[in-house]
Parts: sequence; structure tokens; C-alpha cells
Amino acid sequence: MNFPDNYFEDEVREGFFVTSMMKRCWAAQLQVLEDVDALCQKYNIKYYGDCGTLIGAVRHGGFIPWDDDLDICMLREDYELFLKHMHELPEYYSILNWRETDDWIEAYARIVNTNRIRFDDEFMEYFHGFPYSAGLDIFVLDYMYEDPELEEERRLRADMYMQVANMAQVNLNDECKELISSIEKMCNVKIDYSKPVHKQLRKLAEASITEVKRKDASKVCFMAVWIEHHSCFWDKKYCDQMMRVPFENTTIPIPVAFDPILKAHYGDYMKVNRNGGAHAYPCYAKQEKVLTEKYGWKSWDYKWNKQELSLGSRLREEKRLQTEAIVDKIQKIEAMIAANPGLYGGLQAQVDALKLNFGLAGTACKKEEVVFLTLGPKHWKNFSYFWNKEKEKTDTDVYVIPISYFDTAINGDVLKTHYETEGYEIPITLYNDYDLNKRHPKRIYVQCPYDDINPAMSVHHAFYSSELLKYTDELIYVPMYNIKEFNSNDTKSAYGLNFTAKTPVVLHADKIYLPTERLKEEYIKALVEFSEGDTDETYWDNKIIVEEYMKENNENSLSPKDKKTLLYYSDVAPVAVYGDKSLEKIRSSLELLKEASDRLNIIWLISSNMKEVLNSPVCRNGNKLYSRFINIVQSFKKEGWGTFSDSISDIDLDKVDAYAGNPSPYAHILSYNKKPVMILKDFDDQ
Repeated sequence: MNFPDNYFEDEVREGFFVTSMMKRCWAAQLQVLEDVDALCQKYNIKYYGDCGTLIGAVRHGGFIPWDDDLDICMLREDYELFLKHMHELPEYYSILNWRETDDWIEAYARIVNTNRIRFDDEFMEYFHGFPYSAGLDIFVLDYMYEDPELEEERRLRADMYMQVANMAQVNLNDECKELISSIEKMCNVKIDYSKPVHKQLRKLAEASITEVKRKDASKVCFMAVWIEHHSCFWDKKYCDQMMRVPFENTTIPIPVAFDPILKAHYGDYMKVNRNGGAHAYPCYAKQEKVLTEKYGWKSWDYKWNKQELSLGSRLREEKRLQTEAIVDKIQKIEAMIAANPGLYGGLQAQVDALKLNFGLAGTACKKEEVVFLTLGPKHWKNFSYFWNKEKEKTDTDVYVIPISYFDTAINGDVLKTHYETEGYEIPITLYNDYDLNKRHPKRIYVQCPYDDINPAMSVHHAFYSSELLKYTDELIYVPMYNIKEFNSNDTKSAYGLNFTAKTPVVLHADKIYLPTERLKEEYIKALVEFSEGDTDETYWDNKIIVEEYMKENNENSLSPKDKKTLLYYSDVAPVAVYGDKSLEKIRSSLELLKEASDRLNIIWLISSNMKEVLNSPVCRNGNKLYSRFINIVQSFKKEGWGTFSDSISDIDLDKVDAYAGNPSPYAHILSYNKKPVMILKDFDDQ
């Protein structure tokens, strides 16, 4: 599986900081999925993305930014077929389930690529530099009795087996044996105490869970969730038809009837909940801790070092003393030349060159110099505000110097070098044309926080914050990431502070600019804790300054447009599931929008897989539905009062003012950017 060059860099998605290591985790999981997908396609095994992965596909077009695992779902018969052929997967893989794993207690299964931490070249290359165990969860759908009484009896029976199995695995004491004896009498079964008891009980539980056959059922469920919570069940027919949709840099199958399935899981699945999930974030935290503590491997968490706080003052004092020593020697030589020019006059040219080399010549009328060290045009935005402020100063010369950065392997090896000098809308200076040591600018602005502590990217050591302190009177840090808020009550967002607040540049910089007071509060709280009592709130309050540098300054946004742009989106799913009722909803919606076309620019976007899904053999009356849908499209185009598109790449979402239609990643993006979003019903009740 191939990923874009910059995929493994830290990234902010929807205000959430996704670390480079999490990107490697995602990539490793997607590699597992690719291998599972190939096997499933080979044997026509039906599966689909589910749970957080299904929400991610529908709402985000990839991983939910704060999610860290992959979930897929299979009907029972597909799962059994998958187990039959699983040995054909690459040799890395193994499965965790009741049958194969003695200590596995979960009712779902899990495919993993390793049961240990691995740094061998073959493994690291195949799984995209992620050394920890990665995989995906498989949730199996089983069938439900039509008779509620039979279903309730089965539910209670399976629940009893599962609970006693968990007890027996921990402590097979007399109390547990009494419960087992009751089960034997009640269910007419026999437990062999010479063999693992918990495995026998789970085998009985699985037999209960699977006793209803497909032909006898109209509904399916996640049996473990159904047993405990009476939830997560839906019509069997919702699993009949699949469609592939974008997910990160690949595609995954999801049910065409994803809407009722997600509503059965979560209710309003378009509503964001960052604290969801069944395990601590990130999923590899325990493995990372073991690696660091047991094997002494470098942790990518920055470690507190009190000496770093005073590094700037120490380096500058050292520089001052060196300069004083050089000035003293030059003055002595110039005094010697003045006393005997005939003998020593020839040395003056060398002395002048020496003074120039150390920046000691012609300083009386010299303007202050300010340098911005930027990683590229895409990272320039947060610097723009400060560049404008510095340019307004008549006594200041401002230089923008692009510097290179590197994609790195987890061991620090450079994989690719990035050096971008094109695409800027302002003048730039090549770094070879500006000697920081000789010019010693008054202020240097930097945006890379890491120096050498990031597992996916780095800059040249000459541009580490610890080095730049030698060459300027003031080092100023403006984060390159567009993060406005953190909330310490949001545990997943708070985790990101380990990689944004606790970095070398934060300790080294003389000033740190942040865009909001709330973010400053979170930084201070994290840094005081990080410093282990060596700093207090006052120290960081003086160092961190709030400026609204991320505030949009677009003249077009200040003057209202003659017309607002509305994006109306029609997904294939309602048409495939509800047929003519959904088509009628599209017609009526377009008629209402037509009435507003004198006030609105209407863009009608349809899902790109409309033809493929509706013309699928498993789509009931699909050909007729597609023909009727095309008639609506042709009529819309002929009337010419709006713009039609079947590709989101044709649409600039930044210029869209509002959204109406079916759930989609575009609705979520616009909602996140505070644009009005209206999710329409799939059809109107008559």
C-alpha cells in the first residue's frame, strides 16, 4: 500500500492534533485491511467497515481524527468462511478469538500482525514504520429469533455462559463451581474439569449465539452488545448490498443502508463525540511504555531538562564574552597600527575583513534585521500576521528564508528532503544568501517545534532551536499547526499537548505566540506539570503571548456577496434503499431550491458511485431507479437554473455558504467551519 510523501507528518484535522506515530498506526492498520480485503475478494466474503470506521467513512472520508483503530463487520457465515481461508494471509497475521486464544475474553475477534514489538527491516517496511502490534477488530453479526420469548431465553442463557466463563478464567473457586453445577443441570450439559473450563463455557456461549439460522431470521445483531445492552440490532436486509467509498488513501466497503445501521449504533451519528471509544488513547500506549522502560528505546515524548530553560542566556553570554575578547584584540591591533602605520599599516585590510566577518563593522546606521524561517508555502499562513507587523516598521529589514525539512524513518534515517522555494506570494531569500552567524538578526521567527524529537520529520541541525539561540537576540515561536483550542477534559485532545506544548522550542524560545487565551491556559497547565516544580504559572504567563494571528483577513468576506452558494447533496444510499420515495424527495427539494435560485447559487452534487450502485445486480429495481434518476438530472441541466456536478473535486468548499442534503463528509466539513448545515430526510412521509 502506498501513501503520499507527507502522510506521516503530524497533522491537525478538525482542530485535533494527529501525531506522526498515530499516522503510522493508521497506515499499519490500513495495510492489514488491504490484505484482509484481498482475501475477502478472492473468496467473495462479504464484510464492511463498521462502528467508528463506518462513521469515519460516512462523516470524515477516512479515520475519525481522534480514532485509533479499525473495525469491520461480517455476517456469521462470512466469518466462518474467512476463518477457513485465513491461513492464506501473509505469515505475519494471527487471529484472537474464543476458539484460538486461551486468554481472549472479548466476544468479537481481532486480526493482528504481531504479538510483540518488532524493529526488523522487513516488518517495518511492510507496516510503514510502525513497530507495534496493529490490526483490526471483526464484529460478527448473528441472527435473532422471531419469537421474543425464545430470543430472551437465548439471550439470558448466552449471558450466563459468558459471565461464568469470565469468572472461571480468573478463579475457579467453589462459588464458581456451584454456578457451573447449576448450568449443567439447567442446560443439560457436562463440563470436563480436566480441560480448560472457561473455553468450554465460551464454546457453549458461541453455540447459543449461533443457533438461529439465516433463513429463519429477519434481524441481525452484535450478539455481545445485544446480550448486555439490548441494542445494536437491525433488519437483515440492510446487509444485502455494499458499496465502496473513499477512506484515507483507499476505499472500503460499507452497507448501502448505512444510515439505519449507524442510527442503531449511535443515534445521531453526525454529532461529534471525542471521548468515545472502549480503550485508552492511543491504542499502542502500553506497548510504547514497555519499549521505553524495558528496552531503553528512545521515547518520542520530550523529557524535562531544567538546563534547557537557561540555554539561551548561557549561549548569549558565551557569545558576548567571545565578542568582547575579539573586540579587545582588534582594538589592540588597531592601536598598534595607529602607533606605527609605516610598519603595521598593511594589516588594516585584514582587520577590516575580520570586523566585517564578526558583524562589527558599519553597525551605527544599520537597520534591525528580522528573519522568518519557514518550512514551505503551506505552513506560511500563521507567519503572515507577524510578517505584516514587522514590514510596517521603518527601521526593520525583513527576510523570509525557506529551510529544508526531512521525512524520517523511526530510527532517524532521512527518507526524503523537502525544500520549497516556489509558491510564495512574498519575496524570499535563499538560506545560502543569508549568513545567520554573521548577520545576527534581531529576531528569528520559527515554526518547527521539534528539533530532533519527532519520529516522522526533522529539520537540519543548524536550524534546531537550540542552535538558533546563538544567532539572534530573540527567538520567537509561532506554531505551524492550526490549533485554536485544547480542552483538558477531552482526554484525547489533551494527549496532543505532549507533542505540541512539551517540545524543545517551547523551552528555548524567548516568546511563544498562541491564538487564544484558552489554549494558553492549557499550555501553562501542561508546562507547569511538565517542569516538575522548576517553573510556575507566572514564568509561562510572561513567555506566552496571545495574538489572534489565525483570524481570517479576507476582504471578500467583509462585503456580502450578491448571492450565497448552497451545496445540495444527493447520496446514492437513500435511492437504493427507499427507491421512488427518495427520488420524489429529490424532485421536491430541487423544486424548492429553484424558487430560491434568484437569491442562491445552487450546486447540486451527487455521489460519484450513483450509477455503479444502482446498476448492481443486488439493487432491487436498480436499473429502473437509475433511469428515473437520470431523467431528473437531465431536466435539471436543461432548465439551467443551477450547477450540476458528480465530483467533489469540481467544488471549492471554502466558497460554499450552506449545505442541504444527505449525510456526507462535506456536510461535516462545512458544519465544522460554522456553515449552516441541514440534513434532509431520505423521503417525506405521506
